[in-house]
Amino acid sequence: MDKNLDLRIRKTYMCLMNALLELLKEKSFEEITVNELCDRALVGRGTFYKHFADKYAFLSFVLNEMLNQYIEKAEEESNSPDPRSYYVAFFKAFLQFVEENTESFGPLTSSSMTVVMLFSTSDAISDKLEEHFRGDAAAGYVLSVHPVYAARFLTGAMTQSARYLVEHPTKAKRDEIVENMSILIGKLYAADDAYKNPIGKE
Repeated sequence: MDKNLDLRIRKTYMCLMNALLELLKEKSFEEITVNELCDRALVGRGTFYKHFADKYAFLSFVLNEMLNQYIEKAEEESNSPDPRSYYVAFFKAFLQFVEENTESFGPLTSSSMTVVMLFSTSDAISDKLEEHFRGDAAAGYVLSVHPVYAARFLTGAMTQSARYLVEHPTKAKRDEIVENMSILIGKLYAADDAYKNPIGKE
């Protein structure tokens, strides 16, 4: 959560998030109303709607906050000089986020929850990846495509791969998916020579 937010707002968000996680142990997200959420969090409806358009907007916020925790942990553990290793660690963290939270937020085979859980995080994922791709380009690494498109291509691949893994648990193989994603990530760089000896680097 943004540490620059007013302390009262952060506390409100935390109360609402905790209330949602508690309610999800009792019923599906679709059954939860804004009134129930506010009552459990001891937050007024007016306050809720001041910050969120509806419960789906709030769910998107919660999912992004949770995903950020996984990504931050992956970033801390990814200390390889190979920039491609960051994206692999990012993908593994995203898979872990989806796998560990699918049960809490409802069956992923539900079309509405598939859209909400995976694609509500896609903009945040794209922004994060684009930031890193731009950093790689600035450092002299030669990308096969523009950082904006590299980020969006990879975001689509990540979200669809995560969906496939969860919806086909007996068919999909996690290690195989990660291995193929690593190959795809490598293709986003122009060539091994350009990668190993980036412009301006020795």
